[in-house]
Formats: sequence, structure tokens, C-alpha cells
Amino acid sequence: MNLAKTKLGEAAIKEAVKYILRDPEKNIPKLIRWGEKIAIREQDKKYIASIKKIFR
Repeated sequence: MNLAKTKLGEAAIKEAVKYILRDPEKNIPKLIRWGEKIAIREQDKKYIASIKKIFR
């Protein structure tokens, strides 16, 4: 199970990077909003809020 989660996470990161590189100005805010929706842990929510402030 842990290996599957690792592989899935790696694939998600690779796709996110490709997505950002296509049009960074348009896609970074979209990924931040996506991150806000899926964040579960309070610490993750704080990280996303900090990143969001940087890219405003």
C-alpha cells in the first residue's frame, strides 16, 4: 500500500509540474485552489495559505 501511495504521489507531482510549465501564470493559481480543496491536515492548509500569499 505504501509503495502504491508513493508511486501515485510521484505521478501526481510530475503531472502538476507539466501542467504548470504549460502556462504558469494561469495554472499556478488553479493548482493552489485545487490544493485548498484537497488539504486535510491543518498544517497542509497553512502551507497552502502561505503559498497563496506569495503568488497573489
